[in-house]
Amino acid sequence: MEGKYIESRIYETPKTYDSVKCLCLEAIRDGFASVQVFPSMIELCKKTLRGRDVCISALISYPHGDFTVEQKLAEAREAAEKGAGAVEVVMNTREVKSGNYDYILNEMKTLREGLPKEIIVKFNIEIECLTEEEAKKTAEIAREAGIDYISTSTGLYHALDENRNDVELTASPAEVKLLKEASGGAVKIQSVGYIRTPELAEELIAAGADLISTEYASCVMGE
Repeated sequence: MEGKYIESRIYETPKTYDSVKCLCLEAIRDGFASVQVFPSMIELCKKTLRGRDVCISALISYPHGDFTVEQKLAEAREAAEKGAGAVEVVMNTREVKSGNYDYILNEMKTLREGLPKEIIVKFNIEIECLTEEEAKKTAEIAREAGIDYISTSTGLYHALDENRNDVELTASPAEVKLLKEASGGAVKIQSVGYIRTPELAEELIAAGADLISTEYASCVMGE
């Protein structure tokens, strides 16, 4: 697995400053495309990366995208000003489930148009919560809004098996193909969801994923 396909991330809030530094140092060592962190971690990442060619991606409106459009834009702008080269905005899934696609188009367009062109804008669509038709429609809207990436998930969801035990919802090649086709290839796809092995990462890339975002980057690299 090549590091250029990997975004290494920290979502857990109890992680220490040392954990954030290690995230960045591993990204330098393994040639990762980016690191994803909360906005409060950007300045430490910038200092640790020391101008290396690793993009800092800031997570916006985590975890369920329920901030207003104006709040999301303000948070994204602040992240960009602090040094983020990308922002990943969690979409307002409730509006999709309610069929309010005009809201989603406005949300995506407002973020894309309200940030400098050089800032990469990703939208996290929480695909586990969507029907196939909802996912397709969301991808079409992302293309219309000029979004750079669709991120499939926050990657933290579980389902219940027949014994009511938690089962991790793992990223799948099928969802990558669905989004790639629905967006006409005009939007890049970031695959997320308990990606722990090089084999799964390779399958996702073969299906059309442009980036693998995972907190198990070392495992994906086969280390």
